[in-house]
Amino acid sequence: MKKYLLSAACLLGAFALAACSQNGASGGEKSTEQLKSVENLSELKGTTWEPVFVDGANAESAPKADSADAPFLHFQDGGKINGYSGCNLFFGTVDRLNGKYDFTKLGSTRRMGPYADYETAFLKALSSSVEVKAGDGKLQLLSKDGKRTMEFKKSAPKASEKPEAQLSHKEKQLLDDLKSGGKN
Repeated sequence: MKKYLLSAACLLGAFALAACSQNGASGGEKSTEQLKSVENLSELKGTTWEPVFVDGANAESAPKADSADAPFLHFQDGGKINGYSGCNLFFGTVDRLNGKYDFTKLGSTRRMGPYADYETAFLKALSSSVEVKAGDGKLQLLSKDGKRTMEFKKSAPKASEKPEAQLSHKEKQLLDDLKSGGKN
């Protein structure tokens, strides 16, 4: 009887392990290895991404995804990007040299805001990124040593992509600042 119970327990344990490994392989979060390297940013043209992880940022102090201060990253044609980092709009061109991306050539508006610490971490993580991977509605940026600096989920277009007539007062002010080169 003991042999029968021991065999049954082992068999149940084996089934449980098999079920867990199946769930881990087919469901849940995708690892970096399952995302495809983005060789040309034109693959991402017209897409907008909402951060779900920013290296060095305190998630509790981040702007809420549904707030007016929600950060985002948007890819345009020709390696151009723009977005909102919590307090300010940012913009620039991302170059690719020797197989690595250069996110350091960015400009931004210069406004104070309640999410300044988050914004600092966001921009630092963005500028330290050299590799881009994407797939299944996810985008990851990685540093030169392969460390994940940022992770995003695909989102709907944000306010800065609206026709000018549909912008809020705050959005119009920010857009005017960008157009004037921040001289307002």
